[in-house]
Amino acid sequence: MNTLEAAFDELVPATTDFGDWGDVLARAGVGERPQPAQPRRRRRALLFLAVAAALLAPAAIVAAILARTNVIFSSSKPAPNLVKKKFSDLGFHSGSRFGIEPLAALAREVGTFSFGGHRHKLWVVPTRRGGFCWTFERSSGGCTTAPFERSPIGLSYLEDLIEGTIDTAASQITGIVERGVERVQVRYADGSTSDVPVVYVSPPIDAGFFAADIPARHFTKATRATAVVALDGGGRELGRSTFRYEPSAHRPPRRPPLRTRPATLPAAPPAPPSEPAQRGLSDGFSVVAGANGVFAFQAQELPPFVERLIGTSVNYGCFKLVREFGIFGAKGTYVSRKLSRSETFEMSGPLPHPWDGCEIQASYGHRWPDRNGSHSAVEIPLTATGRRYFADRAAARDLALFVRSRSVKEIRGRPPDALARGLGSYPIVRLASPDASPPAGKIGWAPTPGGATFVERSRTGRRFVVEVRNGKVVRTNVKPYAFVF
Repeated sequence: MNTLEAAFDELVPATTDFGDWGDVLARAGVGERPQPAQPRRRRRALLFLAVAAALLAPAAIVAAILARTNVIFSSSKPAPNLVKKKFSDLGFHSGSRFGIEPLAALAREVGTFSFGGHRHKLWVVPTRRGGFCWTFERSSGGCTTAPFERSPIGLSYLEDLIEGTIDTAASQITGIVERGVERVQVRYADGSTSDVPVVYVSPPIDAGFFAADIPARHFTKATRATAVVALDGGGRELGRSTFRYEPSAHRPPRRPPLRTRPATLPAAPPAPPSEPAQRGLSDGFSVVAGANGVFAFQAQELPPFVERLIGTSVNYGCFKLVREFGIFGAKGTYVSRKLSRSETFEMSGPLPHPWDGCEIQASYGHRWPDRNGSHSAVEIPLTATGRRYFADRAAARDLALFVRSRSVKEIRGRPPDALARGLGSYPIVRLASPDASPPAGKIGWAPTPGGATFVERSRTGRRFVVEVRNGKVVRTNVKPYAFVF
């Protein structure tokens, strides 16, 4: 996975074939892997774009009219702050390296498309150097710095196995087209065609967008989609993207990842941390955080837990706590390395110092109770704000990890008596009411109608809550420190 793909994944985790978050958790070692009810789907991107990836989106509603709908960008509804924040984070993580700098404050909601059994909003945003980024809600999206250099149409699609065969057929399409395209037409192996709606967005976007399901009658080899064609107002073909089907039995086997030696780091960084620098020491590591965004880690006397991680893959990171578009979070840079006694890296995007903290995150499989108290392997606060953040995050992580653990997820859906017996087997505290708090560092719970409320109080005094009803999480305040479901 390259740096840009990782940035997109952080912003919008790629969905599994059928929105199966349980499978994602199983891969992370915190859930049970469900058995797939249907064959795996593949998403193929035949985009001419400089970059493509997954994001999210909102909306002027696209009716079931097949003619092009024209939308004026400047008159469109502003995107929600959460979407603007995600575009901002995308630009921070990838802008300087890939030339993608979304002007997040300008993000707009330009359409709503129906596919996959849901209505998906569409958000778009111009970028500083020309081009744009877009995202279909709960689906796919991308960015481009030089649109339509090779073709007036870009296509991404999902394909499914044709029942009883090893062949596949496209089941869903999304894409973009240049301004001259008035119609998008899907062509099929049996000679039939169908049009899909197009929404054109005026400059600075200056592009059209489409998304649709392929009708079920075209899920056979003889009738499946073969191409998506861009047409002008007179029906003249301006360009096309074809589907590249490959029988599943003929696909090359997946090869295990190549095992290569980690890159040898230079003895000295190209630019050392500059003054005024911040300095911190904790968990056996010291760090010098330069005003120029260069961070140098150095091992001192390592505790046994950290010593055992030497040579394993970890993430080094430093961050600043920010509030953008009204949303609080930690913004920074993380790099994957083998844990060594010294490491230096640079902040990937523009972020003014001072920094609030640095850390080393280890991937050893986090299960409740976490072996390191839901803290990262190494946490080095650089400000009082950073120190509070580490304490609050550990409490939120601990509570979320407990509530979403496989055994507790099964218990929390039980009737009241069975729920109480199940939770009684854990070293947690039963509370007199949902408004009460357990001692700092302990998880408490109280019965509530249809379920329970779980509480943990940070050593800073901050109180984290997860309310469960009929087995499902209905209220929580653990974000952005942790996630629970």
